[in-house]
Amino acid sequence: MANADDPFFSTLPPEHAGVARAGDDGDEIHLPAFAAHFPRLESEWLPLRWQPESMDLTPAFRDGLVAFATGQEKAAHAILTAIANALPALSQTYGEDLAARYAPALAESLVPLAITLHDTGGAVLVGLELDCDWDPESGLGLLLSGDRVLGVGFADVSFSPAIAREAAGGETSAFLWASTTSPTQG
Repeated sequence: MANADDPFFSTLPPEHAGVARAGDDGDEIHLPAFAAHFPRLESEWLPLRWQPESMDLTPAFRDGLVAFATGQEKAAHAILTAIANALPALSQTYGEDLAARYAPALAESLVPLAITLHDTGGAVLVGLELDCDWDPESGLGLLLSGDRVLGVGFADVSFSPAIAREAAGGETSAFLWASTTSPTQG
């Protein structure tokens, strides 16, 4: 876990010191609610990326990190709802009825791979890259603002700084399967 000896995470408020850590292979975010919602997830810790890459935990990144970690239960629900809502459009793309095949146990067909925090110069958007059973090569990606999913696309949606900047400005063309949702909409 993050501690006072770790200069990057030392600016986290003490009550949130456990939300992230510097791991052997890079930074990680602690998401126990994701482990509860995604049964194939092997760890409560996911790789954490920063866009743009930063040597300091800026106030925007700090606030975005804490907000996402503390709101992870709502975010996990919103993510599953958005992907479930996108299944009919995904079915058209893939030429098979993904809703019939995957909707009954959707969470079991998804594995979160990494979180990317995007400082867009205003709000910090959160990208989530997922492996999915219907397309393990391209995967899925989505962007969130708080616990609201802005849209769903291929995995690059989650980690592309250009897509995050466009989404922050209201552009949604990168979201092949747009599904703006909040936990109360699902």
